[in-house]
Amino acid sequence: MKVYKVDRISDSIEQGIVVIADDKKQARKLIKNKLESEEWSIKEEELEYLELIQVKDVELIDPMNN
Repeated sequence: MKVYKVDRISDSIEQGIVVIADDKKQARKLIKNKLESEEWSIKEEELEYLELIQVKDVELIDPMNN
């Protein structure tokens, strides 16, 4: 398992989202699931941002270096 993050996605979601996953593809899926959950009050017009999150946008981070 590795730690992945996506930085600022839209105007209303300014902070990054961090997930733990096996690879970038799984990380992207987890991030999209988080954004689609009720935990995030994402606006209807911003749902298109979910489709714009590409695997290349998901960055591997090392939590020990933060």
